[in-house]
Amino acid sequence: MRFLASIVFLISIIQPVLGQDQNDLFQQAKKSEIALNETEALNLYRQILNIQPTNIVALTRCSELAGSIGGREKDEQKKQEYFDAAQTYSETALQVNPNDPAANCARAAIASRLADLHSGKERMEYIRDMKKYADLSLQADPRYAKALYILGKWHFEVSGFGGVEKTAAKLLYGGMPAASLDLAIENFEEARAIDQFLVIDYLDLAKAYVKNHKSDKAIDVLNKMIRLPNRTQDDPALKAEGKKMLAGLQ
Repeated sequence: MRFLASIVFLISIIQPVLGQDQNDLFQQAKKSEIALNETEALNLYRQILNIQPTNIVALTRCSELAGSIGGREKDEQKKQEYFDAAQTYSETALQVNPNDPAANCARAAIASRLADLHSGKERMEYIRDMKKYADLSLQADPRYAKALYILGKWHFEVSGFGGVEKTAAKLLYGGMPAASLDLAIENFEEARAIDQFLVIDYLDLAKAYVKNHKSDKAIDVLNKMIRLPNRTQDDPALKAEGKKMLAGLQ
């Protein structure tokens, strides 16, 4: 009985300490993200996972940050390693809660990045996963802006398939679900209405408007985008691309 009482006492002491450690690490990670230091933030979220491996918020942020860092990596092997880690984190998060909107969105996001990195059958598989997990995210939360953005990107890419990609999709999966440029724009606009600071959404929305022969709307979107604050480490480069695009349209 004394032994059992000692164990209970130790647990009562350790749990609050671990909780405090996690709270401190979360606060530090958020500060690192605000400072646009994603590598430091990723390492802090990883420390949280060392304490609590099933923390779904840390798993999701690790997936998103690993994908973002990998997207900027010039070395192809390191890029693939970051993307593999991002996929593993998102899959682990879905094991914790398969209905979590952020976890499903993270899985859709890394599928999008991997689709850009591969070709042929692998690309088609990742494009299919983009829609699958974006849809699941939106089923859990219809106003999840990042998932709306990814669904818009899926419509943009699939509606632009050439003959070879259409044939590959048909041979492998019997074709892709119906996609259209109008639905891409609708999804991008809805995401923008919910999250007015999602820079990448503005850029791809502008590209969709250009492709839809609505340059005046693209110019308006880009003018708004370049005035947005930087919230991610990718934002300065995205805004620079937007400025270059804007110059070409004016």
